[in-house]
Amino acid sequence: MKKYFSFFIILLLITSMTSLNAQTGDFSPKFFGYVKSFHQSDLTDGQGQFSVVHARLGVRGNLNENVSYRIFTDYARLLGASVVGTDSDGDGELNSARLNLRSILLDAFFNMKLTDRLSFSIGQYKIPFSTSNLRSPVEMEFVNRPLTTSVTPALRDVGLTVYYKNKEVLPVDAALGVFNGSGENVNENNKTMNYSARVVASPINEIKISGNYYGGKINNADVNIFDIGVHAKFNNILFDGEFVSRKNDIPNVLEFTSTGYFVYTGYIFATDFWVVNSITPLVRYENFDPSTNINDDQLTRFTAGINFGLADKNFTGIRLNYENRDSKNPIFNSNDYFYASFQVVF
Repeated sequence: MKKYFSFFIILLLITSMTSLNAQTGDFSPKFFGYVKSFHQSDLTDGQGQFSVVHARLGVRGNLNENVSYRIFTDYARLLGASVVGTDSDGDGELNSARLNLRSILLDAFFNMKLTDRLSFSIGQYKIPFSTSNLRSPVEMEFVNRPLTTSVTPALRDVGLTVYYKNKEVLPVDAALGVFNGSGENVNENNKTMNYSARVVASPINEIKISGNYYGGKINNADVNIFDIGVHAKFNNILFDGEFVSRKNDIPNVLEFTSTGYFVYTGYIFATDFWVVNSITPLVRYENFDPSTNINDDQLTRFTAGINFGLADKNFTGIRLNYENRDSKNPIFNSNDYFYASFQVVF
């Protein structure tokens, strides 16, 4: 599979660079990124800590009018980088060390536009599955991602996806992808491929309805994952909800189903106070059931938050969240938490 990916990438480079010489326009790369940090307070145990969660930097651009690229990295992951090798002299003194930096790579892909409606991407990027998964950390209304991520596939993988967009009559976006199934920055460990399908319809401008499917093999289990979501924005009112179900089948060993869902709502108040241009109070309720075969093993989480939008830059701001978790399952943490998050987008 890797040989085919390499062939396609080389082919794209050759054809794109040839076309570039005949094109006019600004195809220079554009840098972008964001920094997100927060303070987490465990209100039950009385503990707290500061964390730099994301320090992301990327470059994107066009090789010509039809081919674009994106490379995205997260340098906060260097805090957890592992040493993969060391060199020392005869006295046992350390002369050098080599770090495993593969984990900092998030996205690395090309996208080719075939027609006004049809395009495809190849490389490592987010799997087209679940609206909440596809949002970046700074696009989320809350500090933490929903519990549904415990049911959905990995956020990123290496593969190829075909995209279709239709803006006429009933606007519909669709994506069909094939992936290694091993997740980001992991070599393929079997000969099987995993598949993803996503359709988003917008019956009216204020509402988007999504249906998602992912199937294949994860950790020696055959999985079939279904997700349905609704996103709505009426003037200043926000509403979002998703439900996901995952059937896990380890042949001749175990079969069970995991589910998760969330709903949240909020209201955007426009302000003109100092550098604050918006204040958005929100509430979210979530549920995660690791196995529908077992009673009383669910985790629920209630989050109340308020967001302060700063300046005119989208998603730059402060997020304050209170989380209440509840579960009878001892593997889950049922403590209450308070988060104060600050994020800057550039």
